[in-house]
Parts: sequence; C-alpha cells; structure tokens
Amino acid sequence: MSDSNAGGCVVKTYRGVRDPACRVLVLRESGDPCGELSVPAALLAKPTGPLDWGAETPGTHYLAIALLADLLGTTDLVGIKALLPFVRRFLARLPPDGFEISDTVFYAMFSAIAGGVRAGLKT
Repeated sequence: MSDSNAGGCVVKTYRGVRDPACRVLVLRESGDPCGELSVPAALLAKPTGPLDWGAETPGTHYLAIALLADLLGTTDLVGIKALLPFVRRFLARLPPDGFEISDTVFYAMFSAIAGGVRAGLKT
C-alpha cells in the first residue's frame, strides 16, 4: 500500500500479525482487509527485510517507513523523514505478539509532535 487512500479505505486500521512474515494488514472500518502494508521500493536504495515491531530492529525501521508512506503518501519525503524517529520508537514499544491501531491514532500523534515542535520554536 503506498497511496494514502489505497484500496478505498477511508478510516484504516493497521493490524500487526506475528507470523513468519510479520505482516501488517490494512483493514477497512468494517474489519475487512483492503491490503497488506509494504515499503514502497522508491523510498529505499536496497531491498528490505521483514517488517517488525516490539523491539529496536531494522524491521521496525522498515515498518515505520511503510506506515508513514501509507499515511502521508510516498511523495511527502520531508514529512516521512521528520516523523520517522518518533514512529520508529513508538513501534519498538508495541507488544511483540501483535497490534491493532487506527490511522486516527497516528494522525493524533503527528499533530502532537508537530505542536511540540511549533511550541518549542516560540520560546
């Protein structure tokens, strides 16, 4: 999934499934799948390993890129780069057995991060 509204999902939920492939499913509001998250090839110079969460691993980094590309769009390189460290740390602290998070949680987090940055500039 690389388009910010891929598969016709209006509100998305991301479900991390801990299996050999460590898949992240993108679900519609109804709970029906509308795709599987992957890192857009255009954003990396070399192939990725499997996605991961619950620990600081390269897979957590790849998952953060994939989520940001899906939420912001693959062309928002500035936004992806700015939010990447925050999202990567967040994902590293999720339960390792799996997760289910709505896109609205990520958008709220982005807003809080941006607000903190703007607040810091006003001092």
